[in-house]
Amino acid sequence: MIRSDKRRVGDWVLGRRIGRGGQGDVFEATRGEGQPIVALKYIEARKPKKRARFIQEVEKHHELSLRGARNIIPIIDHNLQELAGGAVEGYIVMPRAALNLEQAVGTTEGRIEICLEILLGVARGIGEAHRIGVIHRDIKPGNVLFMDPSLREPLVSDFGICLLKQTDDANRLTDAHETVGARFFMAPEQEKGGVADVRESADIYALGKLLVFMLTRRYVHREYFDAELRRDDLESDRRLDRIRQDILAKTIVENPEDRVQTADELIQALETILRDFRSGNGRNGAGSPIASSYKAATDVLKVSDRTAIRFAVDECRFEFDSTWAEEQSRAEALPDESPAIARDLLLRQMNGTGFTIAMARFDAVAAFGDWKQLVEYIARSTEKRSGHMKVRGIPHVTAGFLYMTAALVALSRQSWSILNDLLRTQFEWYYGSAKPRFSFGFELRYFFHSEALGKFAPKIHDLFREILALPSYSAVLGLSDEELLDSYCAAQFLMCVRAAQESVRGSMSVTMFADFGRFYDSRVFPLIERIRSDAEYARGALLPFEESREEWLQRLPERLAYVRENFFNETWFDWASIGPQDLE
Repeated sequence: MIRSDKRRVGDWVLGRRIGRGGQGDVFEATRGEGQPIVALKYIEARKPKKRARFIQEVEKHHELSLRGARNIIPIIDHNLQELAGGAVEGYIVMPRAALNLEQAVGTTEGRIEICLEILLGVARGIGEAHRIGVIHRDIKPGNVLFMDPSLREPLVSDFGICLLKQTDDANRLTDAHETVGARFFMAPEQEKGGVADVRESADIYALGKLLVFMLTRRYVHREYFDAELRRDDLESDRRLDRIRQDILAKTIVENPEDRVQTADELIQALETILRDFRSGNGRNGAGSPIASSYKAATDVLKVSDRTAIRFAVDECRFEFDSTWAEEQSRAEALPDESPAIARDLLLRQMNGTGFTIAMARFDAVAAFGDWKQLVEYIARSTEKRSGHMKVRGIPHVTAGFLYMTAALVALSRQSWSILNDLLRTQFEWYYGSAKPRFSFGFELRYFFHSEALGKFAPKIHDLFREILALPSYSAVLGLSDEELLDSYCAAQFLMCVRAAQESVRGSMSVTMFADFGRFYDSRVFPLIERIRSDAEYARGALLPFEESREEWLQRLPERLAYVRENFFNETWFDWASIGPQDLE
């Protein structure tokens, strides 16, 4: 028997139900204590059509799984059994996903590049299905799964109402006028019912609708999507014109003949657009080596091979050594030119910056230890050397730039593990002696208060933002100018509050230098309000504090008062309006 009792199916012990659909219920399951938790889709089908559809789903999904189809959720186990009266009992076992696209839309909303990356993965999965003659017909956010919150490698699931192209009319499982599919995503010809006019282009239509949903968080009727894309936060991004022209105008089209006809064509278009955006050609600037460095780092991190990661970080270290050797001789001859030389050195750290962005974007915690060693290496590169303090401070600017870049990307991408590591990790460094010291990254005044820029911390942050706002950099970051400022300010704000937490505990002795106060409340209040209103977001953003949302909000006014009193110098900073009195 497949099921010996209500809590066991085959070799699998059922846990709580995590989903319910037209084709069956989905449960958490495991083979026993200590074994991985999986997702088990269970069906007891008595009606002939439902029985046949389940058999078809198992067969085609299993075929894709055996082929190792990319971006298709694999099948771990499956079984079918005939019951009395011709009914079928069976199950499909798949890896337990962390979340689906519907649950992740808060992360994708307004983020053009990450939406394109996800759509590219889904299109690859649909392309694999099309290659074996399967039209999915049920592409919707709930059927796009992710194994972790980084939203890397989306996986297509649920082939319960798929259509086989080569099936003759007599053997089809969809009646001539039967409508199947997700209401807001199905193509017009699919919406009318029947199968005669449903081809691969129906899935292409749904993929276009999926992109609009990711960008806007809205379900839109038929082809009327343009109004949703005219919101201020999207309309100001010039990349949207390219997306309208090359993707949406060729997918969300009523006439199937006017659409992109195959998934491969859509994949090619998406790859071209992403390549152009990352090089700066799809936005306000020309191409830059930062795009290729970021792409190379992304490829390394996707493989998650320790040797490859270490090799990539070694390349970053070699890059710093060679560029700093050239800039150092110039700085020693012209120490008063140290601000310009620091800027030039930052612009030459293509591998280091590209790796930092990729690590933070994809929440690649496996790379954090090696990246931390790179930052420590750069920060101590001038130790035990005599010379002008302005010259010795230049590498500190570089180390601070990598730290700050990682923080703003982690926050903007909701890469909570990396943000937690950044705000909880102590960095080893040396200053004026051979004895190592250990400080939190946000505590290191030499990152943000360097002699190279005259001990004027806002100048350092202005320099960092100037570099990151360059067209080629902002294209790689996938952030508009306003998003960059918001993320930068919000990241500094969390750093300052964490510094206050540690200072009160007595575990920090060095004064924090930051300048988020120059951005006024418009840059900080949205972060506080989201923490206040969004429990899931708050759990991630407040992970470094090890406090509940309620505890953190209760202590915030006191900590901001501490920051205002201890972390600012009126000569160097404008506190602006951020203070406990503004949080009432």
